[in-house]
Amino acid sequence: PEMLMECLVTQPEPESVLAYIHRRQGKWREARAELERVAAREPNALNYEEELFATSTLLRDWDAAARHGDRLLKLAPVLPQVRIERAYLEIWRRGDLAPVGKVFAEYTDDGDPEGDVTWARWDAAMIARHYAAAEAALAQFHLEMMTSVFGAPLPKSYLEGCTALAQGA
Repeated sequence: PEMLMECLVTQPEPESVLAYIHRRQGKWREARAELERVAAREPNALNYEEELFATSTLLRDWDAAARHGDRLLKLAPVLPQVRIERAYLEIWRRGDLAPVGKVFAEYTDDGDPEGDVTWARWDAAMIARHYAAAEAALAQFHLEMMTSVFGAPLPKSYLEGCTALAQGA
């Protein structure tokens, strides 16, 4: 836990701020180069590894994304979102849903207080067009609001509506 908190709490380096600006401008290679310099100075900073993972994914550099995803898992093996993001990489690069299924098997509704796992279960089911599984994922979540992948609260009914639309309702 102490190591995890040390990884989570880091002050942004000026280069990292520039990297975030470049990434939002679509200058992904420049952003990655700046993040790599910062990460080399702070090798246990979870936030820089997350950003390198995301940026490598945007570049479709699957091997680099896998390296950063594996590094994330070493830094924070117990965080569900880290485990899910690394498993999602296999969907993006190979179309393989099996790794996310293995991650989902490890979590129950009571281990998902904000809905991160539920959202990912729903999303993976929608990708696979397993609408009953998408509905089941939402049905087991105990709250009516969840944190979306974009950070804002989202009513569960929105995802239920998306599932219904996908089925032609």
